Amino acid sequence: MRRLRESRRQDPEKYEEDKRKERERYYRRKEAGQIKTIDQMSEREKRNQRKEWRNRSKKHYLGKKNAKELELKLQENSPPATPIPEELMAEALLMKYFKKG
Repeated sequence: MRRLRESRRQDPEKYEEDKRKERERYYRRKEAGQIKTIDQMSEREKRNQRKEWRNRSKKHYLGKKNAKELELKLQENSPPATPIPEELMAEALLMKYFKKG
């Protein structure tokens, strides 16, 4: 299913179609009362929902922060890249170019 979604996301027309269908599904479920909006909730439900939103937001930003810190640590602790002589680089580019055509 994941591969299907990825392939559909690559095609702009199919992706827009999927988004349209999902919007329609959301509105149908909202009309049927399966989804409550925040203004339809009691005060207790509102508090719980907002608490859940805060926790999700915190978790999201902590994940981003940790990923950034990991990236910095990897850059600091990794050895520098080995320089490639220009002759080898030019040869590799030529081979790549002629392989395609």
